[in-house]
Amino acid sequence: METEFNEKLAKEMDSLNFNLRNLLFGPIQQIVKGSGNEFMQMPFSHRKILSVLFNAGSCSVKKLALNAYLSVANMGKVIDKLEESGYVIRKFDPNNKRVNIIELTDAGRMIIKEFDELSYAAADEIMSVFSCDEKVKVLDLSCELNELLSKIQEKED
Repeated sequence: METEFNEKLAKEMDSLNFNLRNLLFGPIQQIVKGSGNEFMQMPFSHRKILSVLFNAGSCSVKKLALNAYLSVANMGKVIDKLEESGYVIRKFDPNNKRVNIIELTDAGRMIIKEFDELSYAAADEIMSVFSCDEKVKVLDLSCELNELLSKIQEKED
């Protein structure tokens, strides 16, 4: 019985992931990319790093790689490029001089905010097919699902 339930849950989660990617996030990315937004022109690894820093705040290279699901070995070159572009700065950890702390600059925060504004406008356009009540339901379900999924993160910590 439990195996059957888990299989159904896995299929539903896979379907949800597919629909979110293809019906919402993919079209949003295409709209934003078509706008010429600089953030969307960057390599995916650069966007991931800036997004993690924007959401999590400054952190060590190791923690940044972990949160961005990127290899620590590749981080140096990517951070160098982001630093050259003026989006991040490196600082030494005062408690351990061997550890670099990576921080967003004002320019880094601005490029993320511009991307978010374009994304929100694109999402509004795509979700205009929903009634107000349906939008509230999507929001409520999203919040509930995120809350439930946070238990996975808590277990890993």
